[in-house]
Amino acid sequence: MNEDNYKEVPAEFSLSQVRPRFHFDMPISAKEFVLRFKQGLMLENNPCKGEANEFYATLFFPSHLRHYWSPQLTLTVQKLDENSIHVRGLYGPRPPVWTMFMFFYITIGVSIFFILLIGGANLSLGQSSDILWLVPLLLAVFFSFYGVAYLGKKKSKPEIEIMHATFLKMLAIK
Repeated sequence: MNEDNYKEVPAEFSLSQVRPRFHFDMPISAKEFVLRFKQGLMLENNPCKGEANEFYATLFFPSHLRHYWSPQLTLTVQKLDENSIHVRGLYGPRPPVWTMFMFFYITIGVSIFFILLIGGANLSLGQSSDILWLVPLLLAVFFSFYGVAYLGKKKSKPEIEIMHATFLKMLAIK
């Protein structure tokens, strides 16, 4: 493992990514990872809370520090052999926020599909296809949701940096 790559938040944590990711190998067992993670949660000045088992861990801010756009770190641990693991990290919004935005995106996409279907059928039958005027309106709504999500992601970037530094400190990578 090249520890120099993980002392700071990697450059690939850019705002262009929907959900920033990272991965690395560690020369420890999965049980040792869980032990370090749980001990790290008890460190003094640790701003995060979390949960961990042998294959999965989550790091998040406690409710008094959390706001709507606060991120959470989801970690997946894969055993490579008895004494090494591969850790995959995924930063993203909390599940309710992610689910809400996906619901809106899917609803708008399905609506556009059916409006195009009905409008195209009406157009081919020589009937009024005024329903097609809803497509640009729905696209505007879609891009406005995307803009709001982008601003929320931008607002959470400093918290991602704090969370990443905390995570590295917890695992004694720093």
